[in-house]
Amino acid sequence: MLKKPNQVKRSKKTSQREIERNLFSPLLWGLPTEAIDSLPQRLGDFHQRYVDCFKTQTRDASEPAFSYVSGLLRSVTERNFANIGRMTKTCGQQIHHFMSNSPWSGQAVLRQVRAEVSQIEEFQTGSLLLLDESADEKATDQTVGAGKQHNGRLGKVETSQVGTFLAFVNHDLWTWVDGELFLPAAWFGSQKAKQRHKLGVPTEREFAPKIELGFKMIVRAKEEGLPFAAVGCDTLYGRSLWLRRKL
Repeated sequence: MLKKPNQVKRSKKTSQREIERNLFSPLLWGLPTEAIDSLPQRLGDFHQRYVDCFKTQTRDASEPAFSYVSGLLRSVTERNFANIGRMTKTCGQQIHHFMSNSPWSGQAVLRQVRAEVSQIEEFQTGSLLLLDESADEKATDQTVGAGKQHNGRLGKVETSQVGTFLAFVNHDLWTWVDGELFLPAAWFGSQKAKQRHKLGVPTEREFAPKIELGFKMIVRAKEEGLPFAAVGCDTLYGRSLWLRRKL
């Protein structure tokens, strides 16, 4: 179990703010002063490498992208659009619009991630890809892809949105490198036509099982030169004869 630094305990005289100040103190967690001083510059340099991913011919969403990442890193409460906005002195609605409506490409960001990973010399050997899925519970089926389906986090069938993801693993380092939203077959029926249009599902999108989405991402990683020697997955994917033959 992870313990609080210096065994910070709450007393009757200890406020919640004091607890958070101690719990999130970099010095108490052993982060050197030199590293703390360099964090703003490192975040700025990181952002600059991805600026072009948030630009289109008519719009530049790189500024709210910086606010979003900065807010995620610094938030000590629930990481929602409103709290991220307050943390970064940005309008929460602007953050919401950036994530929900702004026309930047998520795949462009992931391509940049894969390109950077591919250039690291230490990752050229001993690396593998990990294929898995992740689900978020939803109150209704009004979110794109949501419906009654298995939610691994809950261990049962529930109204959820499910994504298939690919991670890159090398010794004690891992990072997400690709992802595809799974759309159940029901989402491609005539009853969902208006909802697909309203939520921006591409017209060319067709139904694909999670296993096919996973293999699509593996092919994409190989074509882009991501170095890996093996693919790991759970039995949902591993028991597929089709996927094993493809690999």
